[in-house]
Amino acid sequence: NLLVSEAGPFGDAVLQVPPLDLNFRGGVGGSSPPVQSFTIANTGAGTLDWIASTSSQWLSLSSTTGRAPSTVNVVVDSAGL
Repeated sequence: NLLVSEAGPFGDAVLQVPPLDLNFRGGVGGSSPPVQSFTIANTGAGTLDWIASTSSQWLSLSSTTGRAPSTVNVVVDSAGL
C-alpha cells in the first residue's frame, strides 16, 4: 500500500495525485520492473506540503516529503517479494 496525504494546515490547498493506480509486472527470480512515477499537485490555492509512505518492504519511494508540485518515483525490489 502507498499513502499520500497533506502534511498540513490544509487552508485552500487541494491535493491531487494522478495516476491513481500503478501496475508493476515481474516474475519470480527475474529483474525488478521499471520505475514508475506519480505527480503530486495542488489544484487549489496556497501551499501544499505532503507526506508519502508505504507499508511494503519491497516498495520504495524517491521522496517521502515535499511541497507540490512534485514527482515521486516508485521502485519495486522484486527480491523482496
